[in-house]
Amino acid sequence: MESKLNMETKKKFYYGWVVVFACFLINFVNTGLLVYTFSLFVLPVSTALAKSPTQIVLAASMFTAAFAVISPLIGKQLEKGRIKQLLIAGAILNGGGFMLLSKVNSLSMFYICYIIVGVGAAIVGPAVHSTLPAYWFEKKRGLAVGIANVGAGAGSIIAPMVITATMTSYDWRMGFFVLGAISAIILCALVFIIKTKPSEIGLYPDGLTKEEIDAQPAAERPVLEGLTRSQAFKTSAFWMICISFLFIGVAQLGVLQNQAAFLMSIKFDMIVAARALAYIGSMSILAKFIFGYLADKFNFKGVFLFGNLLLIIGIVMLSRVTPESNLVYMSAYAILFGLGIGSWYPIAGVIVGKTFGVKFYAAIYGFIFSIRAIGDIFGAPSISAIASTRGYSFGFLCAAACACVSVVLIMLIQTPKEYTKLLEK
Repeated sequence: MESKLNMETKKKFYYGWVVVFACFLINFVNTGLLVYTFSLFVLPVSTALAKSPTQIVLAASMFTAAFAVISPLIGKQLEKGRIKQLLIAGAILNGGGFMLLSKVNSLSMFYICYIIVGVGAAIVGPAVHSTLPAYWFEKKRGLAVGIANVGAGAGSIIAPMVITATMTSYDWRMGFFVLGAISAIILCALVFIIKTKPSEIGLYPDGLTKEEIDAQPAAERPVLEGLTRSQAFKTSAFWMICISFLFIGVAQLGVLQNQAAFLMSIKFDMIVAARALAYIGSMSILAKFIFGYLADKFNFKGVFLFGNLLLIIGIVMLSRVTPESNLVYMSAYAILFGLGIGSWYPIAGVIVGKTFGVKFYAAIYGFIFSIRAIGDIFGAPSISAIASTRGYSFGFLCAAACACVSVVLIMLIQTPKEYTKLLEK
């Protein structure tokens, strides 16, 4: 009787959703605070340090380079159950790095601080916040990963407004200090609630018990197998996904981290730029719910194509913005771009899980995301450099072309034979 009551209690409340909420907050810090506010600092810091915007934007690439180097190392630490240690390290480096940014007086120190923040971001990055939902969910994996990534959108709405208000009332230095304080507090708090796998509380993915797993037809049971990272390395699908994600990184981050500078360069004020970022963040939240659901219900290739069509249209519309562009047009570009950029995160997790399995998901996803980070590294400074010679419009069109390449590669991948054999056993 007591066992039955315990089982019913577990069914009423599955701890996996607590883990998803924790990943939501990690994303709030890692993407919402870090990525969506960067472009707001470019011109003020450029003026304060007497450097060009291109030199300031290069810090984003150094951040991403550090992120890319560290990310492949995190998956194995997560598989060993060291999530709490990762969160503490992330809090120290993220929070401390931002607080140090509030004190910099030279370009070299600005770069060093962003490298520190990049290491902290990698420690609690996609190898953590996209892997944990994949461990806890099978049937609702896309939705769970999508909800976790909604944190980035929530941060993108809140952070630009908070930082704009802070910078208006004080200055850019106080803006960095506030980012550091928020990051450290949130990550430290999560140490008390987060868990790595459902097996830690005697469950299987989706909240199922062993008895419920055994009672299911074999075809309906959660797939707990998967290729190792070394096995994945030997497949063409792995490298096609890596290259696809690299190109989409150029498209997304190259545009995202330059659009505020572009809008202000054509005489829109900072409030308009921040509002555009907030619209993008709002739509990215909606997209993660929508595309998380779609990724669970339909073939991931079609869902990936649809999401990136929205992204491409939004980028092309941005490339045609002029000082005379009205509110409707500005809103339309931000909405489409936001839906497109938000669609990628839940689909990416499903692509990796469906192609290679979840047993070594953290190690595989961490490496793949580090390759994507190369696109992030070159995206922002490349668009900025193109803007200095050919204009932002041409740079944004180049980013749209990168998104097209990404889509074609995903359309061409096939499930590796090695993984198919595991599923047939």
